[in-house]
Amino acid sequence: MAKASYLAQAVGSAEAAAIMGIHFTQPRRMVEKGLLTAYQPPMSLYTDSPSRRVAIYDGGECAANYEAYDERCLAGGGKINSRPREWVHTRPEALRHLKAVKTPIAFKDAIGMAEAAQILQVHESLIPRMVASGKIIGRRPWNPRGGGGRIYILSRESCQANVREMKAREAAGKKPGRKRSRKVS
Repeated sequence: MAKASYLAQAVGSAEAAAIMGIHFTQPRRMVEKGLLTAYQPPMSLYTDSPSRRVAIYDGGECAANYEAYDERCLAGGGKINSRPREWVHTRPEALRHLKAVKTPIAFKDAIGMAEAAQILQVHESLIPRMVASGKIIGRRPWNPRGGGGRIYILSRESCQANVREMKAREAAGKKPGRKRSRKVS
């Protein structure tokens, strides 16, 4: 089975778990064991505890892990020496979601919201609006349990491109910003 190109992108923990057909708590444990690679942003908007920070995983690596598991199952005639993966039922929905991502973000280009806010030199609350307006590339990771509305995976390159564009506009005398209303009190 050839690895789909849409899987070669940065994914959240629930997406990584669904791609591999495992429980959502397992990707972090697999990183601790050295079985997976994850990028943990050095800072977070919501917690100071490193163990509570959001991790970003390589979707291609997760897909390769599942393919290796699937090959072991096929080689054993549908049986496997280890415990079978019980969360494979979440895989189709996650794959549909990942296939629908308009602009996939490469794992090596992925950053969190706090880093993006620092690069862009804006308040964190502006990040979702900048993503929605297309000024930077980012997306909210899929999570079947709900929640995660404040979590974004963002493209470092798009943030840096936005900064370069704003500096060029300022140098040209076209300072960006909203026009202020002229209310007279």
